[in-house]
Amino acid sequence: MAKKDFSLIFALAILLMVIIFSIFPQYIASEYFTHVDLSKRLSTPSLENIFGCDFLGRDIFSLIVWGSRIALLICIVPTFIGAALGVSIGILSGYVGGKTDDVIQRMVEIIVSFPGLLLSLTIINILGPGLWNAMWSVTIWRVTGFIRITRSLTLTMKETGYVEWAKALGAGRAHVMFRHILPNILTPIIVQLTFSMPGTLLSVASLSFLGLGANPPSPDWGVLMQQSRKYLVYAPWAAFTPGIFIFLISFAFNTIGETFRDIVDPRAKYVRI
Repeated sequence: MAKKDFSLIFALAILLMVIIFSIFPQYIASEYFTHVDLSKRLSTPSLENIFGCDFLGRDIFSLIVWGSRIALLICIVPTFIGAALGVSIGILSGYVGGKTDDVIQRMVEIIVSFPGLLLSLTIINILGPGLWNAMWSVTIWRVTGFIRITRSLTLTMKETGYVEWAKALGAGRAHVMFRHILPNILTPIIVQLTFSMPGTLLSVASLSFLGLGANPPSPDWGVLMQQSRKYLVYAPWAAFTPGIFIFLISFAFNTIGETFRDIVDPRAKYVRI
């Protein structure tokens, strides 16, 4: 089996495992995530608690299982909302052009001039801390990426023969943009969508680690790392376990995205920037 095939199978297995965790946590986890047993406080990994227990005696495996639902929510919601808004605005910017394009591109340049984390911190300072506000703050940054890639693809597509033919037959702008251009640029957008999910998860987890995302007793993996950092010397497994699962999900989505990109554009796998 080729190394690439093994990586893809491993990535799909990780993603499937997390999906199963998020759908059936009550059947997989041995305890509810709010269950506290101080007699097991900071206990080491064992057959009973395979990932050990945290500073409150909660089973870390159960916390990971219940937190997988939040992890998938973080990956999917901001990314898909950012893609929907970014693709719509990007097609409009690239196809209409002129002053509309200039205004949109200046707004995008203003947003991307801020570092992503600084922009998120500014938005959360306005909206207040919380998981959903953290997700919205990341969504705004994701929109700009999809605007840029969609605009670039639209500028190329609008000069093709079938688009000119559709306009000659009297098709309106909306019809041309979403019936003729959008279906033909979906593949690179889907690839971009897959690559954006790990970054979204890492961004929201970082905000939760800083105390600006989900709040305890949420089993959010960023919150678990934030709560366990004080006990890193005595119980490193409490902080490392959620971090490892964040890495595994990021690896899974990146591997699936690279594989899909190589399938739709074989030349891309020879280009490493």
